[in-house]
Amino acid sequence: MKSGESTEQGSCNIEEQRAFKALYRLYDEGHLPQAILLLSNDPESADGVVNYLANKLLNCDDCRNHMDFFTVGPNATSSQIVADDIRSLITNIQSSPKVGQNKVAYVQHAESMNKYAANSFLMTLEEPPADTTIFLSTVNKYDLLPTILSRCIVFKLHSEKHYSSSALEKIANMYESWLNSLNAKTSFNLAIIEMYKILSCIEENFDAMADEMGMAKPELLKVLVACLEQKTAEVFKGNQRIVLKLHNGIKIFEKNKCFLSINCNIIAYLETCFILLTRFFERNLNKSCEYDNGY
Repeated sequence: MKSGESTEQGSCNIEEQRAFKALYRLYDEGHLPQAILLLSNDPESADGVVNYLANKLLNCDDCRNHMDFFTVGPNATSSQIVADDIRSLITNIQSSPKVGQNKVAYVQHAESMNKYAANSFLMTLEEPPADTTIFLSTVNKYDLLPTILSRCIVFKLHSEKHYSSSALEKIANMYESWLNSLNAKTSFNLAIIEMYKILSCIEENFDAMADEMGMAKPELLKVLVACLEQKTAEVFKGNQRIVLKLHNGIKIFEKNKCFLSINCNIIAYLETCFILLTRFFERNLNKSCEYDNGY
């Protein structure tokens, strides 16, 4: 990938996508799978990844106008992809390339295939023509037939515009209120009680947030960390000493994200971080508090 080459498509810069980096590396090494399913809450992100890689495979600047780039998807007249659509696509990719040496097929919103279309596609997905790469995109892989899924390599994309959910907003607001209460010299014991309310909310909603936002748990942790850091900076704007202390405390999350991804012991580390923050405030902002943390 050339350093000056733009990969900005849709709602985010696809170059920042972990899945895109993995796909590009596979392409660069000559090991790109022939049947690829892109799972994304944002169809524009999937389109951007497909268009970029298709440009590489077809050696062109805009694959959308290329004679060996074939797409199928829902349209203004039909919300379904029907068997005839897939048969036409198969006919095109089974012919020889018209330009160059490769062909690319893209099934957008693959969950829109009815069962007849999906079944007619199985053999081609199982053994695509040697010179053809097939991309599919979907919002929810569970809307696809298991036989389609089993024939594809799945890559999960994320999108910044889906980095919010009602639960995440609720947690962010609870955290902001908690910081404000600490800064207002709330008693340390009360701060601990409020802290566990936030932890309980995170624990209850974490799996649902991951599903809603289409993210793996370690990735969601990173988003949550960024959200808390932003709220911290907003509450303590202008007091760089406090912001730096809190920023360093929050990094406990990130230092343990690999461990968390294995053990999923998320709440324990959130608890550690929250207690670190409350101890800091107890020492520095609440000298009159009766609680003695032993430091």
